[in-house]
Amino acid sequence: SQKNTILSFDSGRVYNIPDFQREIRWDTDNISVLIEDIKNGPKFLGNIILTKHNGKKYSIIDGQQRITVLTMILNCIKYLHQNQIDIITPCTLTVESFPGFNELMDEYFPEEGKSNITIIKNDKLRQLQKYYQLWNYILELEEIQSKKEAKELLRNLSESSFNIIINESDDTSKGIRYFIDVNLKGKQLDTE
Repeated sequence: SQKNTILSFDSGRVYNIPDFQREIRWDTDNISVLIEDIKNGPKFLGNIILTKHNGKKYSIIDGQQRITVLTMILNCIKYLHQNQIDIITPCTLTVESFPGFNELMDEYFPEEGKSNITIIKNDKLRQLQKYYQLWNYILELEEIQSKKEAKELLRNLSESSFNIIINESDDTSKGIRYFIDVNLKGKQLDTE
């Protein structure tokens, strides 16, 4: 069957996690479930709510945990299998509460304790250790280590889907209202 693209984005986008967002909360169990899901085939990966700003910059209002972890997974695969398999190159992801995130990603998380002192000083929510924990966990997964399994994971990921809601008004508060509408106003359905 032919896949129809409803929405297309320009290349060179920058996704930003605004300062008001909470710190990274996912742990290794969340990553394990995500990897297991994607390993078993293409999946629906949930809602992403963005606010579009001038140019190609988007603030992530909902989906920051998934986007961050997926970016780290792609970066780990690139680190281990560069020039050996076709890599999905993620867009730039910036984290306002942790400006050093990009540098860590670009350097593939250098040995812990050898990070630039500026990275440590700019870690407003003290997330550095958590990011290292997630990076090291992803890096050791068989699905990432094995070239064959990483290639299959990338294929399944490229065929997975999201619901994307874009607030184009450049007013982040509208994006937050979308988040509330999508996540907090629904009625709980009973099991039947």
